Amino acid sequence: MWLHPGCTLVFSYSGGRVPDLNRQWVEALASTANAPSGLYVVREPAVEPSADPGRSTRTG
Repeated sequence: MWLHPGCTLVFSYSGGRVPDLNRQWVEALASTANAPSGLYVVREPAVEPSADPGRSTRTG
């Protein structure tokens, strides 16, 4: 699927809490998306403990 850079993308989540995002995984996906081969799915790495004590540190 190809999305135009000017396209607005909106995600809706059910429930009352903001979902945790694995920043390392998002960065890995962005890296593949910017490669000549294009975006492909990579395994989600384990989340390293955050310096922010208020943030969840889920794994895998």
